[in-house]
Amino acid sequence: MQSKWYKRIQILMVILLLYCTLAMLDVMVSLKFEIGDESPCISTLTGNDLCFGLVCYKVAIGVLLVTILLSIFLKRKLVKQV
Repeated sequence: MQSKWYKRIQILMVILLLYCTLAMLDVMVSLKFEIGDESPCISTLTGNDLCFGLVCYKVAIGVLLVTILLSIFLKRKLVKQV
């Protein structure tokens, strides 16, 4: 892999990490204000299962963090030295 592609992929992963973090915060705010008394995770406005979305974003953040850290530690093996 060339160095410019490595940098682009790193930037893309950081942007995805920021997006997932903000989306998780959005779901947490929805959990605080949009749930009813009947069920603890179903939104009264949209009918979506907010707990499922929260779990998905937590997993995505974990996978992205591990991928970013591995790519940082394995940079010498991933990038061709010119």
